[in-house]
Amino acid sequence: MQRRFLLLILGLFASSVFGSEPESLAGSYDVGYRNVTIERPDTSTFSAWVFYPASNAERDAPPLADAGPFPAMSFGHGFLQPPQRYRFTLRFIASHGYIVIATNSHRGIAPDHAQYSQDLAQCLEHLIVRSSDESSWLAGLVDENALALSGHSMGGGAAVVASELINVQALIPLAGAPLRAKNSADADTEHHAAQLHIVGSEDRIVPPAASRTLIDEDSSPRLFATIEGGSHCGFMDETILGCDKGSIDQQTQLRITRSLMLAFLDFYLKDDDTMHEQVWVEHEDEAAGLVSMERKSEIDQ
Repeated sequence: MQRRFLLLILGLFASSVFGSEPESLAGSYDVGYRNVTIERPDTSTFSAWVFYPASNAERDAPPLADAGPFPAMSFGHGFLQPPQRYRFTLRFIASHGYIVIATNSHRGIAPDHAQYSQDLAQCLEHLIVRSSDESSWLAGLVDENALALSGHSMGGGAAVVASELINVQALIPLAGAPLRAKNSADADTEHHAAQLHIVGSEDRIVPPAASRTLIDEDSSPRLFATIEGGSHCGFMDETILGCDKGSIDQQTQLRITRSLMLAFLDFYLKDDDTMHEQVWVEHEDEAAGLVSMERKSEIDQ
């Protein structure tokens, strides 16, 4: 697995900037984005990108303060990858009324998985603290009772670890990779978020069986969604050298992924009961054979 990860470094030479590529966002909000600096408990810092409902789709655009507060999600990038690789998925979620923060830390060849997991949790803490500060650009914008963690590959595994460090309502790993990380002594293992694990059936970097080991069997509700013909790198917004490919095209995989994520987030973070059937009965792509879902609800326990 690690050897295949190393090939991804070949794709790092043409990283795109946010907003450089046109996209039609399905949500009703324009999405602004800005870079922030986050301080860890040990006073070291790292940077992260924040996507949020805004007055216009520009960098540092004024947020829509009167429309908040919004649910928030922290997203972790994959091994060696910049957050830009996921920019349209992050913007898509934000356009539906979410604040999404994506850490830019631990992008080197030897990331500290434990610290990276802590950074994902620290990103949410940063949003909560800034939202309570009347002088902050985020003042009043974050619903601290509606939080989620997500991420791809290494970032998916880190999201799982981070979910024991901060109380979140939803956890969505994408091809989550098991990590060499242990929770800190003060990790709260009583946190049991609703889980949605999404994998590609033809993932040759983190096979679905590896992602399955991340499931918290003591937690409910939980879902395991398999995109038929999906690949590992199909969760990113662009193809890079050294990546695998599946039998379905990348845009189809991204459409399914975003649809699954949004329905789950709306149901668990916005209490949108109209999403119940989409999440717990049948997803729109199940009948077409594009995705299979294994569901375990609280009622099943």
